[in-house]
Amino acid sequence: MAGLAELVGKEQGSQIQVNVGDIEPIKAKIENENDKIALALYAMGTGAMDYSNNNVNELVNPDESLWKWVSIEGEVKRTKESPPVEISILGSHPFSLLPPLAKEKE
Repeated sequence: MAGLAELVGKEQGSQIQVNVGDIEPIKAKIENENDKIALALYAMGTGAMDYSNNNVNELVNPDESLWKWVSIEGEVKRTKESPPVEISILGSHPFSLLPPLAKEKE
């Protein structure tokens, strides 16, 4: 997550702070309450959900024959005019660094 914040900040000419927060309460919710949302937030905050190098892109879209994959860097460059944001991964709601993808014109 810090790498993405650095990439977005560099492209926008600003600094984005990533606050992972205290993970102990989240770990307790996972262990004691089997809280799936807490588990997802923990996985995002610790980088366990980063599949950028270990994925099945070729199985899903062989040789990009169905569509062109969009890289994070490409999306950041496309959206660099978006206002900088501050995110909190282990807060009540995580926020996205990037705006939603624009719909293509028909």
